[in-house]
Amino acid sequence: MRIYLIGYMGVGKSTVGKRLSVALGVPFADLDSSIEASAKRSVSAIFSHQGEAAFRKMESDMLRNFGSATSSTPYRNGFVLATGGGTPCQEGNIEFMLSTGLVVWLQLSPKGIANRLLNAKTKRPLLRDVPDDELHTFVAQHLAQRKHFYEQAQLTLHTENLNAAAFSDFIDQVKAYSR
Repeated sequence: MRIYLIGYMGVGKSTVGKRLSVALGVPFADLDSSIEASAKRSVSAIFSHQGEAAFRKMESDMLRNFGSATSSTPYRNGFVLATGGGTPCQEGNIEFMLSTGLVVWLQLSPKGIANRLLNAKTKRPLLRDVPDDELHTFVAQHLAQRKHFYEQAQLTLHTENLNAAAFSDFIDQVKAYSR
């Protein structure tokens, strides 16, 4: 079972991914953390020193490493992978994920995203220079540009007010889909 979690930054991909991996008994991985470990520098440093294009190339390559996992990797029997917000928007990535696993869009309103990201802007290269009072507008516009890619997911989980019952229902949907 290979599950790719997609959605805008701040929607809860890592949090949901960790819980989902435990519920399904498969390992969890975070694409950005995997890139950082491989590059031996933070995503912010990669953006600053090498640029966004170089980061996106690393991201696509790392995605394919997961999706093409062989028997010598810890992910050979499946995984839950939290992708970066822009991962599905890069050429060929959404198609690759759809062809190799289950893609789940974690959806949250622009206002909810902006509220979650307000205090974490310095850790987000795309948001670092956005003034606080313009964050909601920026997120709404950026999300609208990415929505076409996110909508291609086979399942959607709304994370606005995610509670235990909704998460349990979601796990049942994932299990049913992967049979």
